[in-house]
Amino acid sequence: LELVINNSQAIEVKGRILYDLAEFLFRAGKMTQAKEYLSQYRAEHCLDDQLNSIRADMLKGKIAHAQGRFIEAIELYSQAHGIAQQVNSLSDLANSCNSLGNAERDSGEYQLAKNHFHCALDMWTRMGHTESIAGIHVNRSEERRVGEECRSRWAPDH
Repeated sequence: LELVINNSQAIEVKGRILYDLAEFLFRAGKMTQAKEYLSQYRAEHCLDDQLNSIRADMLKGKIAHAQGRFIEAIELYSQAHGIAQQVNSLSDLANSCNSLGNAERDSGEYQLAKNHFHCALDMWTRMGHTESIAGIHVNRSEERRVGEECRSRWAPDH
């Protein structure tokens, strides 16, 4: 990264590298390192770029969510959602709704989660984003399976 020359194209490339490293490290389970690269990305590339801010908030939210800090994740996803509304980014709105749904579900707020999932599904349907629509249906199937498993586990005959 130190070899990157200080011009606008190089700065943009450096930003993509920092973000990609942060996301890669997150996916590899190296949260501390991911947060370090994400902090550097945020400091250098998010001050006056709202789309970069959305990306940074969403990834920081995913890190918090993976670490079980659901309230912090919800705050970050909500912040990204607000910025996505300001810049009229339908795909970012859908993704933030879905992430909010996941965090709300994991924090036990099932009705809020359901509302967020419906919001994401509606937007993905309008965009024709079939991959995401299929994912939300898998999510619903998993929720039904887990619900049935929990009900059977706590049934009076067990």
